[in-house]
Amino acid sequence: MQEIVGYLTKNPEVLNKVIEGNASLIGVSQDQTECVINAFKGIDVISFGGDWKY
Repeated sequence: MQEIVGYLTKNPEVLNKVIEGNASLIGVSQDQTECVINAFKGIDVISFGGDWKY
């Protein structure tokens, strides 16, 4: 799971696609995916056209 979070942190465009439902995390259940998304939202990591707000 740490590898996935690290990858999404380094590749925010992929995180956006996962949040939008245009990509999925292979080998990760829907519940786990939702937890990852909520974790990023919980630390206020939100993308607006490529600009990140922490």
